[in-house]
Amino acid sequence: ANHRIGDIPFGWSLAADGKLEPVAAEQEILDLIRELRESGVSLRRIAEQLTDLGIVTKKGNAKWSHSTVQSVLSRARLMAA
Repeated sequence: ANHRIGDIPFGWSLAADGKLEPVAAEQEILDLIRELRESGVSLRRIAEQLTDLGIVTKKGNAKWSHSTVQSVLSRARLMAA
């Protein structure tokens, strides 16, 4: 049997077959994070903006940290590879 190891990345959910499938609302937020980062916005500022927008992290936290933003970006790059 396939067993999922670790957390499900932001932007994805676990399908019935055990594969990851995109979550549209979270994918939109991922796009926003990428756009902000590419335009030179700091991780800390992106975290503040996500918190201010009331967007919740995958673990249900209302407050984002720069390390959470970094982790989301890193994992998104891995998923795209």
